[in-house]
Amino acid sequence: MTRTNWRCTLFLVLVFVELLGTQAYTVTTTNGVSGDLCPSSPQCLGDGKAICVGTKCRCQAPENLGIGHFLCHRSNEKFCAVFNDPEIRGFDGSTAFAPMSCKFKATHLTLPLCNTSDPDNVVVDHLGGFCDVKVTPWGKRRLGKTYIQGIEVRYMVMYKGIIYHHLSRVIADATGGTYTFQESTNRVPFGLPTTGPAESTVIPDIGRIYTDYDNTDNFARLIAEMCGVEVGIRGVDSVLSPLDRTAGVYIKVNQDCKPQYLRPDLCLCSPPIGKGSSLTDFVRKLSKILERPVSLNVAIFFKIIKGTTAQIFPGAAPALQELMDTAIDCSATKLVKGIERCIFILHEIKFLKCFDKSKNLQQAISLLSLCLLSICDNNEFACKDALQVVQMCRARCYGDNHDGQKYFIVSPKVLECLETAAVVE
Repeated sequence: MTRTNWRCTLFLVLVFVELLGTQAYTVTTTNGVSGDLCPSSPQCLGDGKAICVGTKCRCQAPENLGIGHFLCHRSNEKFCAVFNDPEIRGFDGSTAFAPMSCKFKATHLTLPLCNTSDPDNVVVDHLGGFCDVKVTPWGKRRLGKTYIQGIEVRYMVMYKGIIYHHLSRVIADATGGTYTFQESTNRVPFGLPTTGPAESTVIPDIGRIYTDYDNTDNFARLIAEMCGVEVGIRGVDSVLSPLDRTAGVYIKVNQDCKPQYLRPDLCLCSPPIGKGSSLTDFVRKLSKILERPVSLNVAIFFKIIKGTTAQIFPGAAPALQELMDTAIDCSATKLVKGIERCIFILHEIKFLKCFDKSKNLQQAISLLSLCLLSICDNNEFACKDALQVVQMCRARCYGDNHDGQKYFIVSPKVLECLETAAVVE
């Protein structure tokens, strides 16, 4: 069986399991005890976690570091956050942007078992076992932008020779200040989607893996007591301004638990400094391969679509898996060139709003896949088809009124699929 056929078979198996249905546990929260309202900032976290100082929300002791309107943490913790449109804040403090509605790997961690009941005096048990934690969020569209809608967190814990599996999926939505979370779980060893109701996993002597719902700040927080890892998600409001309360997902890791950050080349969250290759290192790597500068935005998108995360989640665009398969089979040199030529399909807001009004961006992703295919396979026919769609969209939405920035939605040569192909002018 070829690699492509194997991926196709696995994808169909996962789709079939997904279609069997998920027994979701639904939790509804409201704004609860609101935090400070702070000028020029989203609402601060409540319960004394943060207060408004001047124009910014400041985290308070003992968790006196972080983003006061989204998460606070202790000095022995590091975090990655993916929020808003979305902005990615790495474990190393780096920032980047990646508007995309696909599922992507945020981080993959392995840690020895550790007792964090006293966060300032963590006890690490190197001999007792280990935790393996993978976090994969996905987004949805709102008002032409992309916000995190759901996460899957996969835990594997080994203790006294016994392996425990726990996969939690949480989907977060909000309407007019009322937040709804749907949670489902799976505790089988094979990587199938969640199909059962929400559950906690108890590991004798060392704690449990569970989800806590915060009625003050409207977060679902997935906690593994023996791993020193906490993952939180808050949905975007479909009615109120997304600027009022920051939506997104965060991953908080206690560094005293001695985490290792696996496969940073496939994860969007850069590890802490000195713990693995950063986004900047990845940009340098691609630039060296191509023997010319590669932009950060292109490098991030390369990571997203070159990853191996199966695009199985509620509301996923069918074209997503086709896009990923195209990228996986494409050489690095051609894929970078393809992204540079084709990424406007998702990044040019005027074009995107005109061309695809769906929530999952099916049309746009399908066009992007076609555009990349034209370069990866040197397919002149695919290039011409993609070019024709872009030209038709521009004519339909803007007519002949191309008066500079207002109507000119595609920059010259941005769709130069082949060296000799036609160019959008």
